[in-house]
Amino acid sequence: PGSPRLDDFDAVIVRTMPPGSLEQVVFRMDLLHALVDRGIPILNPPRSLEVCVDKYLALVRLQAAGLRVPETIVCQHADAALEAFDQLGRDVVVKPLFGSEGRGMVRVSDPELAWRAFRAIERTDAVLYVQKFVPHPGWDLRAFVLNGKVLAAMRRTANGDWRTNVAQGATAKPVTLTPEQEELALLASAAVGTVAAGVDLLPGPAGELYVIEVNAVPGWRALGPTTGVDVGRALIAAVSCGGDRSAARATTRPSRDGVALAALRSPPHPSAHYQSSLRFDLRQAAVWEATARKAGNVHRFQDFADVSYADFILSAGAAAPELTLARHRPLGDTVLAAICATRAVVQTNTNLGIVLLLTPLAKVPQGSELRAGVHNVLKHTTIEDAARVYEAIRLAVPGGLGSAKEQDIADAPTLPLRDVMALAADRDLVARQYANAFADVFDHGVPALLDGLHRFKCIEPAIQHCQLVWLAHHPDSLIVRKRGLEIASEASNWAQAILDIGSMGTSGGQAAYDAFDRWLRADSHARNPGTTADLVTACLYVALRERTITADMPF
Repeated sequence: PGSPRLDDFDAVIVRTMPPGSLEQVVFRMDLLHALVDRGIPILNPPRSLEVCVDKYLALVRLQAAGLRVPETIVCQHADAALEAFDQLGRDVVVKPLFGSEGRGMVRVSDPELAWRAFRAIERTDAVLYVQKFVPHPGWDLRAFVLNGKVLAAMRRTANGDWRTNVAQGATAKPVTLTPEQEELALLASAAVGTVAAGVDLLPGPAGELYVIEVNAVPGWRALGPTTGVDVGRALIAAVSCGGDRSAARATTRPSRDGVALAALRSPPHPSAHYQSSLRFDLRQAAVWEATARKAGNVHRFQDFADVSYADFILSAGAAAPELTLARHRPLGDTVLAAICATRAVVQTNTNLGIVLLLTPLAKVPQGSELRAGVHNVLKHTTIEDAARVYEAIRLAVPGGLGSAKEQDIADAPTLPLRDVMALAADRDLVARQYANAFADVFDHGVPALLDGLHRFKCIEPAIQHCQLVWLAHHPDSLIVRKRGLEIASEASNWAQAILDIGSMGTSGGQAAYDAFDRWLRADSHARNPGTTADLVTACLYVALRERTITADMPF
């Protein structure tokens, strides 16, 4: 009696997943899922906790995302484990399925000791998780990922032990990750659906990097003192709605500048710095848009039944490399390549609108004025571009597409891409940008984003404000296709009403935004303003490329 209930809190940060009976573990996860259903942010989301607490399930997700992991065999009987021992080269690490900080891990290279260890584990009815030992130089990297960015990183050097965990005596020092290391950490975190994660990267004998673990309840006892980052404050800022966001400013390192400096150390060709920066900006725009708690959309604390936050982050990582190549090939080829890359990592449409919007912008050459450049890009689109885009649309299978009287997506196009888009400009906001050379983005969306940043001093409320301004002036195309113009217009009226009472800057505006969010989600997410989300991504990319917003700004 008198003890606070979990649903009395504004947010919950999960700091441990203690061992227990199956009933206890299931109950804890059920409780977290119930809190999410009540709209309480959980860090990390329950679905990602379920994945990360289970080494086997996490391994499957990492492999599915195309990441390098040590060769692993999981079995239930000692004789099968002994066969795995031989198959893996007679030098293996045996791990408990659940556990962290190097506890319970055993390295065995002697067949007799291996058999004894396997028999002992078998008698406890535990699973035998047998992993090939990766020869390494005695150190690994721990990257702390938060909200789609690497908050801090350290290099851990073993002290007379094959394990590099600080809890096992390793020493740590701060490190700036290379662009490749940073992207690997972000992809690993996304693959298991975490918002905050400790990602361990281990260099192999040839320098190749293995993802050893993604910890969804990472500690920072060593990371904080080593890097000077106040991780606790950053986590609180990540789950807080409004309030003091100064922690993010104090603790978030300038990721883009760090990436650029790392890339400059050993550029493979003169344009490496630009390519790295372009790729980062493209991915960062999509990550920020997916991460921000926008009304009615998937974000870091809200999934849909058929698509998750992790899907959007994986999609951003998959599409960005293809978009980076936009300058060097036809527009339609880039759109199709980006959608093919996305389909290799997710099973549903996450980013067709984003790819269609970002490709013409990314195609503008370095040093060119972006607005004039995108106008020139669109002016020179071809019938072949239209054919490739049609193929990409059919591959993505967007919701509520329907049919058209002219140049229908099921047929072969006979007009250049911009002309085809102009035919749909009155019913689709993405097509409208092709028709008017992104006038809405430059004249309307980007100013709204920057206005929100000026008002609220943080990226997330600026994104929410930009979403409201878009919706207030343009009924969302996806809502129109799925629920009709009347419902879409009702959503626009909601957005305008929230702007009228102060947007995200007042308690009344925040309360109204929360109610708007619930209304958008109430109809099985059919009122999801997905096209508006795509347009917000385009605005973020323009602002990042023009450096009116930088990645070191507080989220």
